[in-house]
Amino acid sequence: FFCVDTLLLQRLYVLFVVEHATRRVHLLGVTANPSGAWVAQQARNLLMDLGDRTATFKFLIRDRDSKFTDAFDTVLASEGIRILRTPVRAPRANAIAERWIGTVRRELLDRMLIVNRRPLEHVLAEYTTHFNNHRPHRALHQAAPLRPLPPPVSQPDLHLLAMSTLRGSGPLSVVELAPACRCGLLDRVDVIMVGRVVIKMLWRCCCRTWRMWWSSGSRRPVEQC
Repeated sequence: FFCVDTLLLQRLYVLFVVEHATRRVHLLGVTANPSGAWVAQQARNLLMDLGDRTATFKFLIRDRDSKFTDAFDTVLASEGIRILRTPVRAPRANAIAERWIGTVRRELLDRMLIVNRRPLEHVLAEYTTHFNNHRPHRALHQAAPLRPLPPPVSQPDLHLLAMSTLRGSGPLSVVELAPACRCGLLDRVDVIMVGRVVIKMLWRCCCRTWRMWWSSGSRRPVEQC
C-alpha cells in the first residue's frame, strides 16, 4: 500500500504488487476505505489475471499492516504461495516495492494535483503501462519488464564514416573507424561528437599557428602547425 492525498483533502490507498524477477508492476486497486475483505478480493483478482503463471510464484513479501488479514493469506496459500512478513519498521526488507513507490511519486504524483479516485486510477494505469513496456531498468540491463532488448547487431565488416563540415567551407574531414568497430570499442560512437572533436582539434591547431606567427615578429605564416 501507499497513500495519496487528494486536492479535496481525501486520502486514497493504492494496492500494488511488483514481480521481483521482471520488475513488472500489477496495479490491484485504489480505494478510500481499505478493508480486509476488499484486500482479499484484490488478491483473488490478481490470481485470476496471472492464470497459469501463478505456479511460477513461490513467495509474497508484505508488511505487517492490519489490512492484510488471514483471508488474504489464505487466498494466496491456496495456490502454494508462501507469505513472508517483513520486520517491524524495516522498509528495506521490501526494497523493490519501496523503490517503486518513490519512483511513482517523483515521476508522476509530485507533478500533478489529484482531485478524486477516478483521475488517480487513470494516471496510475497509464504510468503502469509506461513502466512495464517502455521504462528501462538498470537491473534488467536497460530493458523494460515486458519488452526485452533486441539482439545485438554483429557486422564485423561495418565501416563507420564520420564527416564534419564547416559553414560555407564544404567537407572538412572523413574519419574511418572500422578497426575500432571490429574491436568493439566504438559500438556506440556518436557521429556528431566525432565531428565536434575534429573541429576542436583543427581550431586549436589554427590558434597555435596564429600565436606562433604573431610572436615570431616576422609576420610570415608557419608552414606546419
